[in-house]
Amino acid sequence: MNEISASTSSTAKRLFRVASGIAVRMEREWFIYAFVLLNMYVVTASALAQRRFWFDEVLTFHMSKLPSIAAIWDALKSGADLNPPLFYAATRAGQS
Repeated sequence: MNEISASTSSTAKRLFRVASGIAVRMEREWFIYAFVLLNMYVVTASALAQRRFWFDEVLTFHMSKLPSIAAIWDALKSGADLNPPLFYAATRAGQS
C-alpha cells in the first residue's frame, strides 16, 4: 500500500513541478499568449462573418417549405433535425 501512495505522491509532485514551470513561463510570456489568442479570435470571427447563411438556417428554411405540417412531422420522425415541430410551424406561418 505504501508503494502505491509513494509512487502516486511522486507523480503528483512531478506534475506539480511541471505545472509550476508552465505557470512561471506563462507569467513571463503572457503577452505572447494574449497576442496569439487575440489573433485566433480575429481570424475566426472574420471567417465566420463571411458566411451569409449557416447550415441550420438553410435547413430551417427548407423544412418550413415542405408542403404540409404532416410532411414536416414525417421528416422530423425520420431524423432530419432535432428541433420541435412547433418551431417549423411557426417559421412556416411567418413565411406566408
